[in-house]
Amino acid sequence: MVALGAKTKNHHQEVCLKVKRLIIVTLLLVGVMLIGALAENGDSGKTAISWEVNGCWVRLTVHPDVHLGTFTGPDQTLESTGNELMLVTNCPNGYVLDVQATDAKTPPAFTGDILEDFEWKVERAWGNVDEYQGDYTRFPGFNQRLKVGVADKPGEAHYSMAYRYTSDSEDVPGSYSITLVYTATSQ
Repeated sequence: MVALGAKTKNHHQEVCLKVKRLIIVTLLLVGVMLIGALAENGDSGKTAISWEVNGCWVRLTVHPDVHLGTFTGPDQTLESTGNELMLVTNCPNGYVLDVQATDAKTPPAFTGDILEDFEWKVERAWGNVDEYQGDYTRFPGFNQRLKVGVADKPGEAHYSMAYRYTSDSEDVPGSYSITLVYTATSQ
């Protein structure tokens, strides 16, 4: 009889343990279902992010100063190539890029026309501009704008510029320089 009572007690403990496990599993399942139900009944919303652009702009980056070199005699040509300009614009109708010679510095004894022997050209243009190469051009005078390039839409353009000066007997010893001003305007 003693053996039978111990067996019943162990069986009762096993049944209680199984019932407890079943209750825990049931509570976990109910909890998961409640969390799922709450998630399904959640809320959402949307938002719009906006901004404005006031007016159009043109940004021009010009290469650093250029030193052509030193002459050792007449009828020599000094040249510098690969001097890059970069232009970026958001203007719907694009831009016009001009250049003008605004100033020159020469030795006091120089009596010639510095613009007569100075030339510039677009070696290559690419990007937001029709690709092209220009011919060497002289300035007709100071403060007279000459067209470098034109674009009819927004974007980025690059211009590789070349400059040259040919010496003659009027070029007395000393330092020479010409100031060029590039101007980009929206269309």
